[in-house]
Amino acid sequence: MDLSAAVAQTRDELGTDVYVFVEGEQRDFLGDPFTLGIAAWIVSTFLNGFTAVAQGEVEGWGERAFGWLRDGVTGRRKAELETDAAAAQAAVTGRMPEDIEAFARASDAALRAALDEYGLDWVAVERVAAKAREAGLEAIGV
Repeated sequence: MDLSAAVAQTRDELGTDVYVFVEGEQRDFLGDPFTLGIAAWIVSTFLNGFTAVAQGEVEGWGERAFGWLRDGVTGRRKAELETDAAAAQAAVTGRMPEDIEAFARASDAALRAALDEYGLDWVAVERVAAKAREAGLEAIGV
């Protein structure tokens, strides 16, 4: 499980669109730790959605995804991301590939809606969500 690579790939895909998550003068102080924190939160949001769907908690996840993203975009500790990834990995154990794909689709849709609601332009939403899905699934061995 290479979470560092998943976060780095998502950060690279996010690029300058990271500024939508930062207000005012804080934009002058964006560095790698902060942008990696935002990317980690995006990957974590996808993984949490994946786990929620896998556990049958799809009801309301789309609304919760935005709150999850909004409340945590200021940073995400590595231990928390590892916990999220472990939960997502456990959720796929013994599951059929079509179930895993359904979990990923539902989580991906909620993440896209949350990024859109946050204010990311639609082109960036598509790009960043796709990378978070790809990297997140790869990180949990799917």
